[in-house]
Amino acid sequence: MRLTLFWSYYQGYIQSIYSAYSGLEQKSYQDQLSVFLSDHFGWLPALAKRLESLGHEVQILIVNSKPLQRRWAEENGVDFKQKNWQYEIAYEQVKDFQPDILWIGSMFTYFGEYLQRLKPLCRKIFAWIACPSPNSLNLSGVDCVLTSHANFQNSFQRQGQASERVLPAFEPNILDRSNNNVQKNVACSFVGNLSWAHLKRIQVIRELTEYTPLQIWGDLPRLRSRGLLSKGFISAYFTARSVKSRVSASVWGMNMYDVLAQSAMTVNVHGEIAEGIAGNMRMFEATGIGVLLLTEDAPNIKELFEPNVEIVTYTSTSHLIDKITYYIKHPKECSEIAQAGQQKTLSAHNTVCRAHEVLAIFDKYLNSSS
Repeated sequence: MRLTLFWSYYQGYIQSIYSAYSGLEQKSYQDQLSVFLSDHFGWLPALAKRLESLGHEVQILIVNSKPLQRRWAEENGVDFKQKNWQYEIAYEQVKDFQPDILWIGSMFTYFGEYLQRLKPLCRKIFAWIACPSPNSLNLSGVDCVLTSHANFQNSFQRQGQASERVLPAFEPNILDRSNNNVQKNVACSFVGNLSWAHLKRIQVIRELTEYTPLQIWGDLPRLRSRGLLSKGFISAYFTARSVKSRVSASVWGMNMYDVLAQSAMTVNVHGEIAEGIAGNMRMFEATGIGVLLLTEDAPNIKELFEPNVEIVTYTSTSHLIDKITYYIKHPKECSEIAQAGQQKTLSAHNTVCRAHEVLAIFDKYLNSSS
């Protein structure tokens, strides 16, 4: 099987990589790509590499990295035009590779007409969607939507769109690069997005800053955000501003794992879009790196982890405050649960397991006549 992972990163993250590696823009395409992949930001590239190790041919594209895509064009004799390079170079890459499966992330500006243009170049197109999407999202050309939440899957299926559920996963090789002997000098952390789409999360975080030593890594909502006119933006903006003194800049990739590794415990608050169902990426990043995960109680939580044995759950913000206070006073219990959670993730929620699950789904659709 030939797989193209059609992927993008936050522009802030892309800029941070080129700032951290002097002269990277002058390196070869493969050298630049390797730097991104070795930083382990996101689980799908790691999963794609696992598929490669199983004998499949894999093409990983980071279609919105301009230096990377410019280098590919130079090395392959393709004219790099400033207009629409994000689309045109990626098209040439897919055309060159001719994959059986094209798996695209939640990059909605590429959906619709552009995916229809890519459709003749591959046998099946899969999309990954586990975030808010436009009401007018055009899924034509998508054979199957993969998602981490049952409510998403049910919604797509009600629309007549084929959908399968796949949970995120942790890449065990990350542990080879992290400092296992790091001091737990952060009592409790939150690492993640604080955007207009996360009002509930921002409200929880604000209350935690009043009663706990919570430290925060993430970006606050900005007035120039595309969500400015969205419902709840103003409330999210001003609530988030009240916690500004506790906030450090966003961290990604191995820098994010370093922050988690330094934390005795970390807080997880799913976005409203999850509708109370557990299963976001943070659950597996945190447990995989070996930090105690504090996450909401959910109807499906026992499918993922054993509460109060492998993770700790909470039912309200006041309950969460009590849990944080308790485990600060009981570090041994905190560490024991963190270790049990890590073992669960390394045995059941790793990229090797997920690779086999995803392969079964790919085979199902490739072998389907419809």
